[in-house]
Order: sequence, then C-alpha cells, then structure tokens
Amino acid sequence: MNSVLLCTLLLCGFGLGVAPLGWGLPDPAPRSAAVYKMCPAGWTRYRGDCYLYDDTELTWIQAELHCISSHGNLATIQNQHQYTFLRSLIFKSAGTHKRTWVGGYDGVEEGTWLWSRGTKFDFTQWGPEEPNDFEGNEDCMEINREGKKL
Repeated sequence: MNSVLLCTLLLCGFGLGVAPLGWGLPDPAPRSAAVYKMCPAGWTRYRGDCYLYDDTELTWIQAELHCISSHGNLATIQNQHQYTFLRSLIFKSAGTHKRTWVGGYDGVEEGTWLWSRGTKFDFTQWGPEEPNDFEGNEDCMEINREGKKL
C-alpha cells in the first residue's frame, strides 16, 4: 500500500550536538533560544519539532527510511493540538486532506502500537474503531484515509 509521507525532524538531528528540551538530559551550558528555533529551509516548525510534508508516494517503510535519511522519523501524534496541526499542514501543502503516513505501527505485536520515533504511544482521540487492523493486514498508520480523520 502506498501513501504520501509526513516527516518530523528531531531537533537533535540538526547536527548541533544537543538534545531537545525536555528529554531529561543534562544541559551542560546555557544556549541561545535561537538554537531551538531553527528548521531547515522548507520545513515547518511546531512546538519544538520541524515537519516536512512530501508528496512522494512510498510504502510506510520507504517513507520512514526517507525521514531517517533527513535525520528524523515519520511524525508522531501526542495530543489533539498536534493532530490538528498535522492535518492543517497536509491540507495547506496538498490542497486536500490527502492520505499520509505517520510513524505509528504495530508490526511487532498485533494491537500494540508504537511510534517509530520511540516516544510513548498514548494519543487516544482517534476516529471510531481506530487504529485497527484493516482487512487483517494494516500494521502501519496513516491519517486522512478517504479524507476522514483517523
């Protein structure tokens, strides 16, 4: 199954040698707030992360590897505000609510969802009966399926 991809670039992927604020790592020296505001050209910053919408049609694993090559992962969804932002970014970029991969997967154990970024999967405001195992073979997560919210 192909879908377009949505990447999130982690702040630590900029080659600055620092972890994003809130990762529980000690901050050895104060840094300018500007360090945490930089995103590469073409990326959109939202609450400390940088996002890129790319309409290249890829499988989920190809999309994740593409994001990794850009020092990120497919986007995670931690709360309703972020979910609304991601849908808005897709709509602004594609002109429609296009089917788009995000970083959720349950390929390790059916029904146990994980984020490829390694963050806790605790967002629960999905559409009715989502996420599910559509047709017994849906281990990867997308948003905007048939133009609907996930």
